[in-house]
This record gives sequence, structure tokens and C-alpha cells, in this order.
Amino acid sequence: GGASSSSAGGCGGAGGGGGGSVAAQSAYSDALKDRLQRAYAEVEDQVSHAVALRQSLLAARAQAELNTRELADLRAKWTAEQPQREALLKKTGETERRLAEKERRCA
Repeated sequence: GGASSSSAGGCGGAGGGGGGSVAAQSAYSDALKDRLQRAYAEVEDQVSHAVALRQSLLAARAQAELNTRELADLRAKWTAEQPQREALLKKTGETERRLAEKERRCA
């Protein structure tokens, strides 16, 4: 008798099958919730990373703009000082020639 009642409860009875089904559905639901929470956490991490990357990019762009302005200023200064450099080179050359002439006279 015991085997037949157990078999009837597990296979044909709606209450026995439904209880197992609820437990299975609950476990499946819990697994889905866990998976969803992990997906949300991953998305939040990606958002944080994207925000940090954007901030880094903006800082790099700002630094590049600053460097570009500084380079333009240095080029302008270099160009403006070109006549002074040429005058100094000319003066140095003349001084070297005079010195070489004095050395020849003294030799």
C-alpha cells in the first residue's frame, strides 16, 4: 500500500506536483533576480568607468589646448627674437674675426 500512495502523490496529485513546481519556480526566480543584480552591478561599474574615462579625456583635451597655446606663444616669441639672435651671431662673428686678426698680428 505505501508504494502506491507515494506514487499517486508524486505523479498524479495536483497538490504534490504543484508544491514542487512552486519551489522550482521560486529557485528559478531567485536565480534570475541574482543574475539581474549582477547585471546591474556590472552596468554600474561600466558607467563609473565610462564617467572616469570621460573625465580623463576632458582633462587630456584641456591639457592639450593649454600645450597648444603655450607652443604658439613660444613660437611667436622665437620668431620675435630672431632678429636679436641674428644680431648676436653677427656681433659674435665680428668679434671672432677681430680676435683672429689680433692673434695673427701678435704671432
